[in-house]
Amino acid sequence: IADLNGRLEAVQDRLQDWGVQALLVTNRKDIRYLTGFVGEDSWVLIVAGRGRPFVLSDFRFQEQIRQEAPRAVVRIRQATLSEELAKLARQLRVKRLGLQPDYVTLTQRKSLRKKLQNVKLTAVEDGLLQQRAVKTPDEIAAIRRAIRIQQEAFRRTAAQIKPGQTEQQIAAFLEYQMRLLGADGPSFPSIVAADAHASLPHAIPGSRKVREGGTVLIDWGARWGGYCSDMTRVVALGRMPAKIRQVYEVVL
Repeated sequence: IADLNGRLEAVQDRLQDWGVQALLVTNRKDIRYLTGFVGEDSWVLIVAGRGRPFVLSDFRFQEQIRQEAPRAVVRIRQATLSEELAKLARQLRVKRLGLQPDYVTLTQRKSLRKKLQNVKLTAVEDGLLQQRAVKTPDEIAAIRRAIRIQQEAFRRTAAQIKPGQTEQQIAAFLEYQMRLLGADGPSFPSIVAADAHASLPHAIPGSRKVREGGTVLIDWGARWGGYCSDMTRVVALGRMPAKIRQVYEVVL
């Protein structure tokens, strides 16, 4: 979807401001944003002056990385990620390394300190959250596609809701329809809440059944190409009670 070179260059331009030679990217969303790779158990190293990022992973993802991140340099680890990073840092002569503090566990930080004894580790405000917040036309198109999938799945779901169905059944049908329409999956666990259950902001669909004259709150989203949509709607089964209609209009 994206101009990956432009994204990488924006990060590399900030390296000097942080006083580091490289940035270790451990947040999976940032890894996908910068390389295209969507797997797990992997890190990315961005080094000043090098146009290609390094993806540190294991043999399970070797083929996937080459398909999804063809511009990346693949480093398949033989031991731990920290040990592979230490070897790469020595080869590249990295002496000052930036870390994403919100996405490095205490255990990982301890391991990094042990393996990279001659490298200064610095927690940096990498600016990637702000960078990702500014969407390109391609990203906006992906979000709009996710919305179209979400809306059509809701139309199909709302048309088949009947008294006696459980919240779980409605949520399962909704997520199934999103998959059928091409979604990667839901943006988040779908919320289907009948009647008073809807007072919980993040209600978990359960065995509660919808009823004639009742209402169902549905909070759901579709994910397509890594980009998410999110909507909330209320459906009435039959005639909506006057008091509920009054509350509904206030909230709307």
